[in-house]
Amino acid sequence: MVLVKVRAANHQVVDQRTVRNPFARAEHGRGIKVAELLVNEGVDVVLVGERLDGKAPSYVLGKARTRVVVTKSRTLAQALAEQSVEGVEEADVT
Repeated sequence: MVLVKVRAANHQVVDQRTVRNPFARAEHGRGIKVAELLVNEGVDVVLVGERLDGKAPSYVLGKARTRVVVTKSRTLAQALAEQSVEGVEEADVT
């Protein structure tokens, strides 16, 4: 996953880093654990490829008031451009 810090005033990328999903091989609870990791990182907005309605991560993110945005974009740059964010470096998001 890629964490991108964006300056709210001008929608410019301030920082970007790739984070390995430490829960990728977990047998159960991967989504909740990732959601908790994102909340602990102070993430305000999460871009996802599919709706999280009714899934456990949506409750974790909702409780933290983290906004979840569904995107069909295939690249990080496209997904952020949809949100009017500029200056992102292309990254492997798998």
